[in-house]
Amino acid sequence: ATTFLENSSYHLATNHHGKLDVPYGKYIRALRCVGCSNVEFKGGSFPHEKWLRVLELTESSVLKLPDYILQLKHLGYLKISKFTGLVTLPESVGHLKNLFHIDLSGCSRLAALPESFGDLVNLTHVNLSRCHGLTELPQPLQKLGKLVHLDLSFWSCFEGIGERLGGLTNLEHLNLSHPCCHLVQHRSDLQGLKDGLCKLTKLRYLNLSACLNPIFNYPQSQEDSLKFLGECVSGLSSLEHLDLSHHTFLFGLPASLGELSRLHTLDLSGCIRIRKVGETKCLKIIIDPSKCRGLESCQFVVRVDEAAYRSTSNLAQLEVVDCKELGISCLERLQCLEEAQRIRLVQKQKVERLKLCWTVGEARGSTKVDENALLGELVPPHSLRCLEICGYGGETCLPAWRIRCNLREVTMEDFPRCVALPPLGLFPNLQRLVLRRMARITTIDAGALSGGNIEAFTRVSKFTIDDMVNLKEFKFAAVDELAIQKCPLLSFGSLPPRAHRLLISDSDQVMSSSVRAIDGVEGPSSPVTELVVETCNLPLGNDFHYVPSFL
Repeated sequence: ATTFLENSSYHLATNHHGKLDVPYGKYIRALRCVGCSNVEFKGGSFPHEKWLRVLELTESSVLKLPDYILQLKHLGYLKISKFTGLVTLPESVGHLKNLFHIDLSGCSRLAALPESFGDLVNLTHVNLSRCHGLTELPQPLQKLGKLVHLDLSFWSCFEGIGERLGGLTNLEHLNLSHPCCHLVQHRSDLQGLKDGLCKLTKLRYLNLSACLNPIFNYPQSQEDSLKFLGECVSGLSSLEHLDLSHHTFLFGLPASLGELSRLHTLDLSGCIRIRKVGETKCLKIIIDPSKCRGLESCQFVVRVDEAAYRSTSNLAQLEVVDCKELGISCLERLQCLEEAQRIRLVQKQKVERLKLCWTVGEARGSTKVDENALLGELVPPHSLRCLEICGYGGETCLPAWRIRCNLREVTMEDFPRCVALPPLGLFPNLQRLVLRRMARITTIDAGALSGGNIEAFTRVSKFTIDDMVNLKEFKFAAVDELAIQKCPLLSFGSLPPRAHRLLISDSDQVMSSSVRAIDGVEGPSSPVTELVVETCNLPLGNDFHYVPSFL
């Protein structure tokens, strides 16, 4: 069938056989011939070769490239795809000087590229996907100084690939994916890949899906595998998208990955043995993490797609994530409460450690979602043991959570506006508590924090108060270990806390308000058995007749 669009310069031919009669009255600029085996042009030449800019020929069984193509001096885009009988290209292909895009994908018997291929100096895009007959990366590619896009997916020409790739220094897009690549004989050739990739400093997109399985799948320590992967990506300072999917024996990610500051997309689909995804400097996205069945730790950074019709965040990707450790940062970027509702955090019964973070400082920007309401939607699961909340910007922190009976540790830090702490006493199994950098908190009172629970804080073994610059009063029940750091205004008053181990650092007022004569009033019924004092100005001087009243 042939189709012409009236008053158009586009022509489509599908499943056509024999002579193709292109009307001479039309100035054809784009021609597509799909499934046209043994197609020929009427008269043996192509009319209007002066006008044609785009030519696509696919699914043909011809053994030789038609001669008429070499007459198309102004051709810019050429697709010769799935020519299953094509073995070579003629030397005269180098005459197509205006060609900037050539697609030879699926030409499975193509054994070599002619030397004249290197004369196509305007080529920016080359697609050699599924060209299984090529045994090595063609040397003529080295002459293509403008080449920015190279697709080598589903092929087997690994010999010398590292050295030759390293010469293509202007590459921005490279696809080396090979889901069928797993044979041990490919391993030695792939080992050299790191020497070439690290030189591609302009690379923005790199697809290594399943490509490195011959290296990871065969006996080798996890450390060596991570070192190799780190060497492959260490110099890619411009990288924005990295596809590492379907590496079934990849157990972790190299630390150097965190230094790729422009990286915004990381694909780990099918990496079933990945256990930990650490936070990087980039805005990270994990694609289809449901297939990462071994994932134990995930540090997720919220980002917003401003280019979308309706601005939305990527938080919905956590809907399928359920791992032991989960961290979510940049929560101020959420666009609505519904985004938090969608991930159904309360149902993630594998989560034992949870960290919820808002950005601290000037980089934070404005928020669209009330932070206390957001916490109310991020109800932690019953399995949670450790909770950390950072950068919360509300005045009160009273999320509408039910009692989480298994919670053992709570850390709350960088709450610059908070004036009221949540009723932490409602967590009956709480053992460790950390409060840090809460500039507007002046009093910590166990009674006020109990939430009406008469057994509140009976199991707390360690309480840390750090960098609370305006804290003045501390009224709390007995605790095994109490650490007070950088609390310049805090004093214990007449009722010092009962603690077996007491650490005081950079808190002069605690010491100066708590000294007494050795033969003075009685101390607490359960005295401190170990006292550690660091960088405090003691009022004792060289006179040791005074000791703190809590001893």
